[in-house]
Amino acid sequence: MDNDVGIGDKGMKWDFHSAYPLDDENGDDENYHFYTTWKTRKDGTKRRVIDYIFYSSARSNDGNGRRGALVTGADEVGLSCTHTLSVPKDEEVEATRFPGLRYPSDHLLIAAKFEI
Repeated sequence: MDNDVGIGDKGMKWDFHSAYPLDDENGDDENYHFYTTWKTRKDGTKRRVIDYIFYSSARSNDGNGRRGALVTGADEVGLSCTHTLSVPKDEEVEATRFPGLRYPSDHLLIAAKFEI
């Protein structure tokens, strides 16, 4: 996911990535459907992604000892996502969906490990 962030009269290009697949990025596995909530309400049952973990690997040392400057050259510090917490399979979720006894929140816990 790319986002342009304007600062003053200069625009900075930020390259954000999602730790979890978005928009069916995991197309190799037809049975995988990432979601963070699955609720039944008056208007029906909906399973969707409403929680995210975004990160950017486009940060570096700015040359003055301060981390966080936009990368412009070869001194990039590569941040990569190495692990994510899996979401329950359909058969592991109660028929009433979320919240329930097994998953007491209407949001699933998501987490990620990163490596520099």
